[in-house]
Amino acid sequence: AWVCDVEKEELPAEIAARGPFGALVLAAVLEHFREPFDVLGRLTRIAAPGAVLVIITTNRDSLSHILFGDQWEGHFDWTHKSVERIGAPALRAELSALGWRIARMDTKHLWDVSADPTRATLREWWASDARFRRLLVERDLGDLLTCVAVRS
Repeated sequence: AWVCDVEKEELPAEIAARGPFGALVLAAVLEHFREPFDVLGRLTRIAAPGAVLVIITTNRDSLSHILFGDQWEGHFDWTHKSVERIGAPALRAELSALGWRIARMDTKHLWDVSADPTRATLREWWASDARFRRLLVERDLGDLLTCVAVRS
């Protein structure tokens, strides 16, 4: 096992020697970097042509972030250094510029645990109304974003 802050350090030689890599998975990771798109650029350099990139992260363009601003659940984790930078449109643009083709991107879930009645209402709508869930998914308004991209 190796430890590396890919945002500040080069990959350990033992890891770099195993590349280029055919798959990269960033599950609940990207929002923790100060410069998430710089990290994606660094990782792109070690990805083979045709490599698959899977990203699961927060979505700054979610309905609950729009409604609750600084009180959005994504802000409660102090290690979310770039939670205000990552959303579906930004990720589409940045990945395209880095030479990735998005095979699938969607947002889902309503991430909020507050006892506030308005927030509880949103959770109830999400849980009980398929039309509401579909609206959030179709408009990229869910709190969590999943992206699968292929390197050109």
